[in-house]
Amino acid sequence: MKSSYFLLSIVICLAVFLIPSSVNADIAEITAVVPGCGNNLVEFGEQCDDADLGGATCISQGFTGGFLFCAPVCTFDTSSCTLGGGGSGGGRPNIKKDLEPKTGCKIADFNCDRYVNIFDLSILLYYLEHSDQNITLYDLSKNGKVNFTDISILFYYWDTV
Repeated sequence: MKSSYFLLSIVICLAVFLIPSSVNADIAEITAVVPGCGNNLVEFGEQCDDADLGGATCISQGFTGGFLFCAPVCTFDTSSCTLGGGGSGGGRPNIKKDLEPKTGCKIADFNCDRYVNIFDLSILLYYLEHSDQNITLYDLSKNGKVNFTDISILFYYWDTV
């Protein structure tokens, strides 16, 4: 029994004195950059570039609808595209319809679906930094342009369902 305690004591002492008191870790961040990618122009070797989808849509990519985006490496991100199938439509917004100004809805409910949610935030972000006469509905702070103050106001009215 004494030999067990002796061995345990040696192990503890070795652990305390041999393990370094501080451990340093280096973090390396690696990103892949495609030449020309990120300049909002679709160039050779790119499917898209930021907001420039080169006229492509989910439908042109073989889907029945949804939202086509551009990934940071200038390839199509079809994760929000949809394939057919009947039913009630799944509640996806009609972006063109949602961007049209609505009146008679509650504050910050831009698409009049009775909730202030991610769809309203995306509509507001579309108009971010705009300052023309067409933004009066989206200028929640009434300061003449859509900015982060308006986003803050939208979050004040955000609905948790």
